[in-house]
Amino acid sequence: MKLESKEKCVDMKSNAIESSHWKCKMPLTSVTSSKPIHKAVTAAVLASVLALSNVCNAKAANWAIEVMNSSESTVVDTNVTGRLTSHAGIFARNITTTWKDNRVSAFSLVDLSYGISKNVNAVVETQFIDKLGISPRPGLQLNANVKDSLSIFLMATAGLKLKDAELVVLLQHRLSIAKGISWVNQVEAVTNVGPSDYNFSVQKLRSGLQKDKFTVGVATDLSETNSSTEIKHSVGLFCSIRF
Repeated sequence: MKLESKEKCVDMKSNAIESSHWKCKMPLTSVTSSKPIHKAVTAAVLASVLALSNVCNAKAANWAIEVMNSSESTVVDTNVTGRLTSHAGIFARNITTTWKDNRVSAFSLVDLSYGISKNVNAVVETQFIDKLGISPRPGLQLNANVKDSLSIFLMATAGLKLKDAELVVLLQHRLSIAKGISWVNQVEAVTNVGPSDYNFSVQKLRSGLQKDKFTVGVATDLSETNSSTEIKHSVGLFCSIRF
């Protein structure tokens, strides 16, 4: 891949993740449009969802949906986690952003993981990015709980298509404040670097009250790219449900 085309792909990916996010999460401008999402990407995502649905029926997966609304956009973040075997798992996520000017962007991924030791998994992540297609990323995951109130998740992957590296960090702290009610604070950050330079990063901050399967609170999404010194931000309210 020529350097120029590679840099263009990185810009498209950072835009797609940024606009679909959560910032991203996992924000935007050039990638989004009022036209439907690329047919090939849509077909791949639908195939993954259908395949995962069959797994979920057999393995009792956990689903979660979050809606975050700000003055610029509405973001719907859907994910599902399931078990394939006692050591193998699957995780799928789709983040769709609808902007106030009716532009729509999407970012999706599917992770296949296999436990290799306590709290450590080998993973193959496949990302589905509008106008870029499918991007496979092998790597490692780490899960850890500290005193039952703090959860830590780390994942490092290498892009076989874009020749980049990506680090995902997720921290969640839970504090019981009343019977059946918890105050939950969460930070999710994605950092992407290329062979010689930093590409982009996105952060998703959440703070809210959880009761049973429902969580409501305030949300802040941040994003930065190598091509700009500006830190894009979006502040709003979110509501999520797990089932």
